[in-house]
Amino acid sequence: MMSDDIKNKDLSEIQAKKAEILAAFQCQQTGNCCRADGYVYASGEEIEKMAAFLGIDTQAFMDKYVKKKNGWLVLADLEHRPHCFLTKTNLCQIHSCRPQQCRSYPDWPEIWDKKEHFYAEVLLCKGLQRAIKAVFRWLRR
Repeated sequence: MMSDDIKNKDLSEIQAKKAEILAAFQCQQTGNCCRADGYVYASGEEIEKMAAFLGIDTQAFMDKYVKKKNGWLVLADLEHRPHCFLTKTNLCQIHSCRPQQCRSYPDWPEIWDKKEHFYAEVLLCKGLQRAIKAVFRWLRR
């Protein structure tokens, strides 16, 4: 749960500590990020690596896991594989070769650009909550 202290902070104060928050971030394996609304994109090179990891050829991977949308290669969205490669135990089946988009979470510009986006993400992500707590000592358990 997010404390009122962080809700009342100006986003610029939090953004000033972004590097420290990201350095303190550790995934808590809740799977919430994989279940959240949005899209998971992959490059052709990433798709080749994921296919090799799963032991299937690239075309079979494309047919089974990828849809093309507006020129993008989409691994998941709300209608297409909404939990992506998330297992029942909240682990990513392709973690070692997951796309850069997943590797860079929560360092996404759209998370840090507006106060409401940031706070929505904090409520979703226990790892982000813990990182903020470590940096600011604000969040209650």
